[in-house]
Amino acid sequence: MYRIEDEFSALGGVRWDQIEAWMEIPRNSTGPKVTVGEIYDYRKEEAFMTEFPGAKWIKNKDYNPRYDGFAVSGGQPQLAGDYFNLEKYKEKTL
Repeated sequence: MYRIEDEFSALGGVRWDQIEAWMEIPRNSTGPKVTVGEIYDYRKEEAFMTEFPGAKWIKNKDYNPRYDGFAVSGGQPQLAGDYFNLEKYKEKTL
């Protein structure tokens, strides 16, 4: 597990009405090699906005606030599909 990894799988995709706002990032703006430190810095809005001062959040007028009460679920190792991970999952207790 990477200490700064904040990724979520969206099986089936993300509906447009679930997106509150979006921002266009210029192509190749991070260069060919981004360090772990740079990725970590971009988690802070101030650092990101310093690097991309012209970037603006664009509010999605189609956002549906019914999603406000939901959050991401925990990991689902059984979706990994290999024997090793499935056996580890079976050993877990609630």
